[in-house]
Amino acid sequence: MKKIMGGLFLIGFVFAVGVLGLSAAAAKAENQSAGGFVLPEGWQPRMKINEAAPDKELGLAKEALIRRKVFNLLRKKKFDELQSLLLGLQAEMEKDISRETPLVDAFEGFEIPDPAAYSLFTDWLKEYPDQWPALAARGVFFTHLGFEARGKNWGIITPREKIDGMKWFFELAKPDLEKAIELKPSCVPALRSLIAVESALGDALGAIAQYGDKNPESYRLRAQAIHFLCPRWGGSYEAMAAYIGESQRFTNANPRLLNLDGYGLFDKADTLLRIKKYEEALGLIREAISMSGNWLYPVLEGRILLAMKNPGQALASFDEAVKGRLNGETISWRATALMELERYEEALADLDRARQIDPFNERALSGVARGAQELIQKGRAAMESGDFKRAENYLKIAPKFSPGSAQVHFLMAHTLIKQNRLADAERAARRAVGLDPRKFDYTLLLDWLLAQRKDWEGIVGAWNEFLRLEPRNGKAYME
Repeated sequence: MKKIMGGLFLIGFVFAVGVLGLSAAAAKAENQSAGGFVLPEGWQPRMKINEAAPDKELGLAKEALIRRKVFNLLRKKKFDELQSLLLGLQAEMEKDISRETPLVDAFEGFEIPDPAAYSLFTDWLKEYPDQWPALAARGVFFTHLGFEARGKNWGIITPREKIDGMKWFFELAKPDLEKAIELKPSCVPALRSLIAVESALGDALGAIAQYGDKNPESYRLRAQAIHFLCPRWGGSYEAMAAYIGESQRFTNANPRLLNLDGYGLFDKADTLLRIKKYEEALGLIREAISMSGNWLYPVLEGRILLAMKNPGQALASFDEAVKGRLNGETISWRATALMELERYEEALADLDRARQIDPFNERALSGVARGAQELIQKGRAAMESGDFKRAENYLKIAPKFSPGSAQVHFLMAHTLIKQNRLADAERAARRAVGLDPRKFDYTLLLDWLLAQRKDWEGIVGAWNEFLRLEPRNGKAYME
């Protein structure tokens, strides 16, 4: 295996040696550094596997939750159920190509951003050696890690070490994916990953020629191919148009292929959005929407409208996208528009849905953090302007975004004091102290509130508890 430029570092988990089904590339990686798994230097996963959003019953359709179901089965090592599920979804797709989406969505459950999940695939392959579902799943996992290591910027501005990190994971992915295709040539998730890998390595046309016709009626496979025929991946709009035209031969078998129409306009609009030419971008994406029912198009329209400071119209676009495709991307973008409109509770509901569908959804996770920060900032600003009722309204919602934030309750106590609601303020101050008992200012505020009702014993008890945790804080003894 090529040595990754920039060096490698050892992380603290070890792969099992001699596992059945271990690819040659993975074995080479494993043998480095006395059995330790090595990663590109400086790269750290954005999330750990144990940071996945917890299960929550939100009334979502079972099909929308297939990604989470697969992730849960893998994490719990229920390999028999996992194997049966994937074989069943593949069989459904082979009978009726319109049923391919559940299969592709299921394999997205293996897009875990934490390399530590490797051991789960190792254990699966112990029980099912040389079986295409486990091989394809591990290949999808490594492919995803490759793109995680690369980042989302265009190649021309992506640092060399990130490209090297991507290549490192792709070398692990390819043998698994190729073996899976050898065993199951029509496996759309493995074919999609191979097209992604080869295209990112600079051979989009070759990859599409090699893998694009193995399941020619598949919309999800052709949608992957058209994405990597975009100029940014070394393709061209002429090549995209030709491929879309060639795909029309199969529309009788799969009418969804008509949704490829307009993809060139979509890509041009996305490029214009990146360079802030919003009016031109909006015109192109609306032309694309008039040509096709592709759910990606209203998502991009909504993103452009958000950039143009028009969240109301953006929300309508995202609503259309959700109707076309209920997934983490459409729902998390809709939540963004709802937050811009200060409809925070609706936004949080969407963010929760997005994280149930995709436990590692990056936009939903950042949206929750953003919502908490915005509400605190707006609450503080309303307090400073003297609008304490408005401040209270913002701060009431904030704990739903950030249940562990003591600061929210501290600010709430202050705004309630300004409204002369001392009993409510005391309850808020106690919550702040309970969440952060080492914070001097929180106990000091509770002290003041207790003094208003002459609860001297309560004051002594509050400071005794603080000093038990912070015995060196001289200010507390003075209080």
